[in-house]
Amino acid sequence: MNFKSFYLIESTRNELVVVDVQPVYKNYIKFDIESFINYIKEQNYYRILYLFNGPDFGFETEHEIKEWLFEKVEYDEELCEFIQTFKFYEKNHGFYRDLIDSDYDEADIIKLIKYMTNKKENDSRDLEDE
Repeated sequence: MNFKSFYLIESTRNELVVVDVQPVYKNYIKFDIESFINYIKEQNYYRILYLFNGPDFGFETEHEIKEWLFEKVEYDEELCEFIQTFKFYEKNHGFYRDLIDSDYDEADIIKLIKYMTNKKENDSRDLEDE
């Protein structure tokens, strides 16, 4: 499934979406990864979607992120099997942080993402004012 399908079709309320929890951002992650994995396991979500910035932006691959997570849970067999159930998606877009942290309405941000997907734009900094 491509990213457009994820945004327009796949997202449901019984899913957890994890975004940008990956090695490149480790200095900004202020929680213990093992505790985080245990917590989401206890929540019994139907599906866990794991979005990441990957090689297209010069960052880690899905495999490298999984290996990092395995290390963080100290290769606990049960947790590693749980991590394997995550559906990983490389986002192939970037630079929404300012929008998310500002006063923009969530619905407007979603419209922007849909617009960018339709226009095959991957970076909000590349958009012209319209």
